[in-house]
Amino acid sequence: VESIIEAFLLTMVVTVCLTAYTFQSKMDFDRFNAGIFSLMSILFSFLFLQIFFPMSGMSRMISVGFAVLYCMYIIYDTGLIMERLTPEEYIIAPAILYMDMVALFLRLLKLRGERERRDD
Repeated sequence: VESIIEAFLLTMVVTVCLTAYTFQSKMDFDRFNAGIFSLMSILFSFLFLQIFFPMSGMSRMISVGFAVLYCMYIIYDTGLIMERLTPEEYIIAPAILYMDMVALFLRLLKLRGERERRDD
């Protein structure tokens, strides 16, 4: 239960901070698109390698990489909501951010679980 609460609180703090950063920033976050795609491709390549050549530290690195990826998605999607979505598309906007937050929460929970398993 403690791990779940910790991952939830960390997810909320990260989401609020990244959203606040996106709102106050004058940057165009559309250029994150290529970086997000590249990072996702690299992470899926490592996941594929992990299937055939399991390494203990690789799983943790992949989880950290996915957490960073989901943070990039939160920034990108918040910028998308602010600048590109029309009023008719605002119904889907919270669903997009919700999926990003759930994915980040699950990845942080996995990292916490890996740390607890390692400490035992």
